[in-house]
Amino acid sequence: MQIQSHKITINEAPRTCDFVATPDYANGFYAIKVEPVNGSGVVGGQNLVDYKWVFEGAGTKNSSNTAAAVSTDFPADGSYKVTMRAKMQQTGCECSITKTVVMDRASAKDLINAGVAVNPNPATDKFNVVMSESFGKEVSIKVMSASGQLVHSVREPNNGVVEINTMHMASGVYFVQISNGTQTVTRKINIQK
Repeated sequence: MQIQSHKITINEAPRTCDFVATPDYANGFYAIKVEPVNGSGVVGGQNLVDYKWVFEGAGTKNSSNTAAAVSTDFPADGSYKVTMRAKMQQTGCECSITKTVVMDRASAKDLINAGVAVNPNPATDKFNVVMSESFGKEVSIKVMSASGQLVHSVREPNNGVVEINTMHMASGVYFVQISNGTQTVTRKINIQK
């Protein structure tokens, strides 16, 4: 039996295969800015990498190299899917990531000041708990009735947005308690069915 060997080439994939999103009101009423980020959390594009940004309801934009940040203006407040594709210019190796970003001008100030916002308010079948990256890596979210009864509880990684399903909750006022272990923020939400 003869052993055969083959030469293979392994090409490097982009190191910036994630992104951060921040409000960019200087570029539009509902504008958001997105920038690549590497695995160490360093924000900025990578040399010799092309980026394609796909914004749900707001089109597509391209950028490349270290000047990879782009802004887009969404049509209204709401949750939108954003996909970033990073592709090495020399080898064609690529990676992609899709995240949900939330545009909520009403709670933007709350998000900046406290690191947490809850929207939309009032809500019907679901609401979002939106958190800044600085709020912590993992959060505990508790939803309590106006009388203090726990009606929903989750522990999630802080990926920017946690969607809470309210289908099992009756109409009324609830309190949402978000904790990162050292800081707790409580927000009121009105559920309307």
